[in-house]
Amino acid sequence: MRRLAATVISTLATALAAHAGHPIEGDWQVLGGGPELRISADAGRDDRLTILWIDGDDLSIPEGLEVGYAMPTARAGVYDCFAYRDVRGDMGREGGKVHFVARMEEGDTDSFVIEPYDRKIVFNLRMLLPIWYRRAVDVVDERPQGLDGARRIGTRPLHTCL
Repeated sequence: MRRLAATVISTLATALAAHAGHPIEGDWQVLGGGPELRISADAGRDDRLTILWIDGDDLSIPEGLEVGYAMPTARAGVYDCFAYRDVRGDMGREGGKVHFVARMEEGDTDSFVIEPYDRKIVFNLRMLLPIWYRRAVDVVDERPQGLDGARRIGTRPLHTCL
């Protein structure tokens, strides 16, 4: 009985040690025909994960190129991320960043949802106009949220045909 308990404890310890990192670490396929990315711990910093390019349609991007970072937030399974707009370096790293949140659903470590957001300062000249002209034109975005995401490579398919 003791031998069985020791075996179970060592197996659990090994499994926990293998998953001691962040649940988002691993290889991912962006849905909708997007690239394959690898998210791994940054060797220089404990609070940051590196997003690396594995494979995709753009053959000018070499495998293993750093395309962005992910930082864990206060909520488990939620990461504040950014990716470089120009990863090849034509405009350098000054080309700007795309900000997004990667959100893993509780209990599901095989996929995450990508939620983009902007960080910028906007000066709205329409506010200088009289009040009846301020809302003459608005941008309406009716696309549902939570459709963009990624699926872990090597997991079961989303849908099974019978």
